[in-house]
Amino acid sequence: RWKDLRVGDLALVRNNQELPADVVCVQSSDRAGVGFVETANLDGETNLKAKRACAIPGVASGRGSDPDAGILEKALEGAVIQCEAPNNQLYKFEGKWVGLGADGGADGGAELGVSVDNVLLRGSTLRNTDWIAGVVVFTGGDTKLMRNSVRSPRKVSSL
Repeated sequence: RWKDLRVGDLALVRNNQELPADVVCVQSSDRAGVGFVETANLDGETNLKAKRACAIPGVASGRGSDPDAGILEKALEGAVIQCEAPNNQLYKFEGKWVGLGADGGADGGAELGVSVDNVLLRGSTLRNTDWIAGVVVFTGGDTKLMRNSVRSPRKVSSL
């Protein structure tokens, strides 16, 4: 559930489920590492958008069976995602993985770029893909969905 997620958590989303947070995809049930999302709740478009799993060393981006959380946690241990501050731009995301395979933190290991093609946004729905596994980057009011929501103005009538 979205209220239980924290930045850095691993999240598993199954087919026809709505994304509970903004998530960087690290693995998909699709052998090519692709997941498809419908973004009608975000931008009104009903066509599916392809999102790609990041090529994390030691992790198969596409896997037919359910993900192995132990393998994912071990591969991501010590790694961090450095990314832009929360914003409302749906089609922009810049970041990078730092410290992949470093076993001790962000000062060693590989770096890997993360783009909007790797990010699944809160409010979008996973379609035609059994599941994706990803790392939460924004939650709550920091998600792009919430940054794009506006309060409706109060209506006041004169008597």
